[in-house]
Amino acid sequence: MADLTFTRTDVETEARKQPWQRCERFSTEIDPDDMADTAASYARAADEAHGAADLAARATRLAAESGGLDGDHLVDADGRIVETAAGLQGNGEDLDQVLNHLVRAMNQAIDTRDEVRGTVFDPGGLEDKYEQHVRDAVDEWKAWQGALTARVAEANREGTTRNVLGSPVALWVTHGGKGVLARPTFQGGDLVYDLPDSLPGEIRAKHLRAAADDAGAAYDDITEAIDQYTRRLAEWGQLLEGLGLDTTGGPLDLWTSPTVAEVAGESLAELLRQPRPDPELLALYTEGLAQILEGEPRALTEAERAYLTTFYDNLDVQALSALGQLNSDTDDLADGPGREAAAERMRAIGRAQEAVANGINVLTDPERGGHDVAAEAGRAAVPASIRAFVYDCAGGGTFRTDYPGPTFRPDDLRLFNGFGELMSHATTAPGDTFARDLATAAVDIQSATSTQYHPMSTDTVANTGSSGLLEAVALNTEASAGLLNDGDFRDQLLRQEWEDSTAVGELIRSGTTIPEGVDHNDAAAKPYVRAAFNLLSDVDDHDYWVLVPEHSPQAEIGRTDHSGLQRAIGDTALRYMNMISQFPGDAGSQFLEPADPNDPNARRFTNLFGQDHRYGFQLSREDRQGLFELMNGTTDTVRHEFRSGVGEWQALTAYQAFSSGTGEAAALEAVGRVAGFVEHADIQAIENGTEPARVETNVLNGLTTGAGAVATLAGASNPVSVGVSLGAYGLTAAVRGVLPPVELTPQQLAEIDAIESGDWDVRALVAHAALAADYANAQEALDRYYRRDGSALPRAGSPDTVYSDLMNAVSEIETKSYAGAEERISRGYEDALGR
Repeated sequence: MADLTFTRTDVETEARKQPWQRCERFSTEIDPDDMADTAASYARAADEAHGAADLAARATRLAAESGGLDGDHLVDADGRIVETAAGLQGNGEDLDQVLNHLVRAMNQAIDTRDEVRGTVFDPGGLEDKYEQHVRDAVDEWKAWQGALTARVAEANREGTTRNVLGSPVALWVTHGGKGVLARPTFQGGDLVYDLPDSLPGEIRAKHLRAAADDAGAAYDDITEAIDQYTRRLAEWGQLLEGLGLDTTGGPLDLWTSPTVAEVAGESLAELLRQPRPDPELLALYTEGLAQILEGEPRALTEAERAYLTTFYDNLDVQALSALGQLNSDTDDLADGPGREAAAERMRAIGRAQEAVANGINVLTDPERGGHDVAAEAGRAAVPASIRAFVYDCAGGGTFRTDYPGPTFRPDDLRLFNGFGELMSHATTAPGDTFARDLATAAVDIQSATSTQYHPMSTDTVANTGSSGLLEAVALNTEASAGLLNDGDFRDQLLRQEWEDSTAVGELIRSGTTIPEGVDHNDAAAKPYVRAAFNLLSDVDDHDYWVLVPEHSPQAEIGRTDHSGLQRAIGDTALRYMNMISQFPGDAGSQFLEPADPNDPNARRFTNLFGQDHRYGFQLSREDRQGLFELMNGTTDTVRHEFRSGVGEWQALTAYQAFSSGTGEAAALEAVGRVAGFVEHADIQAIENGTEPARVETNVLNGLTTGAGAVATLAGASNPVSVGVSLGAYGLTAAVRGVLPPVELTPQQLAEIDAIESGDWDVRALVAHAALAADYANAQEALDRYYRRDGSALPRAGSPDTVYSDLMNAVSEIETKSYAGAEERISRGYEDALGR
């Protein structure tokens, strides 16, 4: 007989849904006997617990111990957990509520398991329907065979099996309103009729399709039951977390089950296909992530890792991107009656984005129990939705199109931008390997999309996703330092044309700043100091106009903004200015570390402005000049900030040297050397045709910021601090009155600078520092030229303040207070200029 049967797997394949498998998976997760034992563990823990906060931990411990309340006593005749059983009582109202919610969650799980199993195995359920469809297929085939037998018998009686020539003829056989031709054959000399060979397959396909329809309907019913269960479970989870119970930390694993993860991921993906997702549902579907990830960093359990993997397996690239593109910024909300509701919606969006981004970083970090993405097997285990953006995309797979021309289709680049925006909401740092992978993808994709920044490009989609990835990378300071110490990566990073370089700046700060809690002489500080050295010694090797495109003579890149990158370079220089200010002459750039790395007391700098340093660096005169030239060419705001920072460093360095009473000569030489690099940058700017006002502003920025810094540091206890803070004694005020007017030509400004002023600005600033520190005889010297209100004393022939008044006052302070040390200022100044 023809094979008319089909298996349950055949039905699931035809239906493209798996009701039997899903029923089995869910039923396996929900075991009433195990749940009763778990309830008993919580009951015993309740006797010891002081509240919900430690209930889960105690229940976990007691779950592994024998004795106490028997789980069998907590199961009724229907297999449900008995809420009022003896021993399942708390020590207070909150603990009672926790236990009651736990019992309800367990019973809901058991009820849902019974409902799901009933959909398949109850009388009239899917299992019965499946078996009936198999029987129907066999019965229909038998009915056709019966119809054929009857038709042949009829034809034999009527003598119509042969035509007038004696040849056998086909017979028309009907059954159930359908007819087929039975063709004759001879078998052993006998005339035999057979039904068409295709008929058994048609019968099987018809009943398989009917079974598949029932299977699809059953699957939908199962899904609805599980969806309702997981929603209730999430709601109970929120209540329990609010009462202080760690739902992922106890022996009850309902909240981290594969089914809950699957439903949460599927539901979130479906929600994100809507134009305006419900924020409450966003919170509900990401609640499991939030519960797993909240609290102190720890390693994932196997169940939690499985939860995360399953959750992201059920999200696609469109869902991750759509979540990133939801607006969670409350800053632009207009005031009005609906503002608070709108703000709460945006906060809910932000929490969901943070949870999903953090989950990605944890799932890919083997140090926290995630997949080891350094290994091929670990990368393969990463859900496809994540791999697409980080590995396949960067490697030339999922999104990239053929070169030349814009190398990403606009829609694909929008998808990537959404993922980058999502990752920018992370607050948990990615693991070391994944951080490097994110950074590599960011730079690779930025390079691939660089043609889209050209003015002739017709593509209007800019790559913002790379910046989002770099924001996430910057959370890992060790990885950021490692990336900056990788010459190839550093070179690629600095060569890109960034529409928004803020995230590049964040990565630079992260990798060059010694983290809080790490002593600068610990071995752990070495990568950060090295990263600063590599960055600062390397920027001069890159195309100047790539780093500062704002003033490029070609001005080909109209959509770039490198202020974030420039600001980070300047901040790094200011942070390490003590080291930059050292080493005269043309000594080559090199990183410095102790010859004996095993000697914890070995140092490369001793008493550098009062501190020893195990690690450090020296920059050549050329590298330092290039660094200051670069910062002089940045945007007006960045240049202002950098020059102000330089002035503050100069003033505070001199002030601290005067305040301590030791080392002022070496400190003043360092201050003078930095002033020389500033001067070199200004000279180069003038030679390059830079407008005089920029150089004028540079001088004023450094002076006024430095003067204010030392005034603040001097404090109210210093008798001259009030006057200094108001600009008294003339130094700052006089400078404002005697600066060259902006209408001077570059040549005139250069002449004034070279002939009349020279190093006057730094010398004036040092004198101000001496005054603020109340250094020996400084006030007495100043009194010869300026009143207490800061105005100049009358001069013969002119009441106006002129350069000579200011410089005479500075010279008087130098002579009276630190005679000889002022020569060190000039020595450092001239050294920086290479004179």
